[in-house]
Parts: sequence; C-alpha cells; structure tokens
Amino acid sequence: MHPPARRRFGQRRGGAIVVAGVAGLCHQLSSARRAREVAERRLDYLGEARGEVVVHDSRGGPVVVKLRPPEAVSPATAHWRHQALHDELTDLANRGGLLESLELLAAPHQARWCAVLYADLDGFKRINDTYGHAGGDQVLMAIADRLRDLVRPGDTVARLGGDEFVIVADGVNDAGAALEIAERVRRSVAAPLVIGTEEVVVVTSSFGIAIGAEREASTLLGRADVALYRAKRDGRNQCLVWTPALGAPTGRGFARRPQRL
Repeated sequence: MHPPARRRFGQRRGGAIVVAGVAGLCHQLSSARRAREVAERRLDYLGEARGEVVVHDSRGGPVVVKLRPPEAVSPATAHWRHQALHDELTDLANRGGLLESLELLAAPHQARWCAVLYADLDGFKRINDTYGHAGGDQVLMAIADRLRDLVRPGDTVARLGGDEFVIVADGVNDAGAALEIAERVRRSVAAPLVIGTEEVVVVTSSFGIAIGAEREASTLLGRADVALYRAKRDGRNQCLVWTPALGAPTGRGFARRPQRL
C-alpha cells in the first residue's frame, strides 16, 4: 500500500471540474462530490491508500477535497477483490478489470478519448502443441511482463483469456499515435523468448485498433475485434485500425475466429 499523499487531479474548464485520476486517468466531472467518488473508486481499484484530491475553483484557486478513509477489509476480502478483477496466470486485469477501467473513462458530460488495442498471438496453438501448456503459460507470462513495461502509467493492460490481450491507451485520439503504440508492442512481443532453459521461440502478434470516446465499453472493444479479425485474415503479424468500411460489430459478442491462426 502506498502512503496517503496529496494528488493534483485537475482544473476547472468551462464550468466543469476536470479531474485527472490516479496515474494519469482523466475525467471531466461536474462537482467535487463526483471527483471524490471517482477518485475513491480508482484508488480502490489500484489498491492505493487514499489521500486528497486537489481541484481548482472558478477563479483558479486550489480546492482540497479529502477522501474518506478506505473501508477496513480483511486480507481474505482484499485478496478476493483482487482476484475478481485480475487474471490468475499473469496478474493483468481480466475482462472485469478491463471493463471497470473503460467505465471510469466515461465522464458524465464528455467521455474521454482512448485507443483500444486488441491483440492476438499468431500460431499460439503450435506453441502449446510443441511445448505443452506449461511452456505456453511461460510464454504468456513473459509477454504479459513485456506489455506492462511498455504502457504508460494509467493505461490498462488486460488478458481476456487464452492468447488475447487488450491495451487501453487513455487520451489517444489519433490513428497514427495508436498505430505507433501498437507497432512498438508488436515488435516487443516478437523478440525471442526462452522456454525452459534453452528453447528459443519467436511469437508474432496481430492487432486490431479502435479509437473513440464511446460511453459503451463494448463498442470500442467490438470495433477493435473486427479490425483484429481482418488483420488475422489478411496475413497476421500486423496492426489494423478500425474504420466504418470494415463493418460494425454484430452486437452478438466479439467476432468469432473459427480457428486459432
């Protein structure tokens, strides 16, 4: 647990308090009360101790909003809360943790722009078939560590199960910037990995990218999945940004890749 600290969260713009959450997460909020609620939720999610939120009044002066002390919970309850939002193998966010982060980006009056990078490892079934599930798990954990090292503070990295990962890059509203992030991650994933003590493997990945300020988390995830499906179909080991020409998500869940490619 980090010690309580004063955190500068934002400033007032156009009558609304702009509150930047822990580790760079930003929200446009209409009141100090809402600032407190969002900050407490985010701090709980990150497992941080609570301190103070500093916002600005209409004249630009600082206003300190004290956060309530965290609810005392038993170690067992804290462990359960963590497990509920994190993947057991990699300790990345799971689907629930990912949706929580995306929901926190949806401000009451103006949703935050972000880029959703949906990644799938190419040919991962071959690794499991060759090295067994223990070898496959070793590869997944190594890739999870690489993703953690590459993202910015405040961005979210999640594993949705199997060999699928999602990165949510907060504040990214440009296709070029999103592609730059995805290409950097793709190159890192493709660096040689050692399984056991001597076996070296190279794993490539495909990325579908969606950018927007959508209130519904499933919208951006669905668009990124559509782009990922096309990237896999058209050759793999590449990044593709969703456009309307690729088609809208079906609304019946994510695109189904009939077999692991």
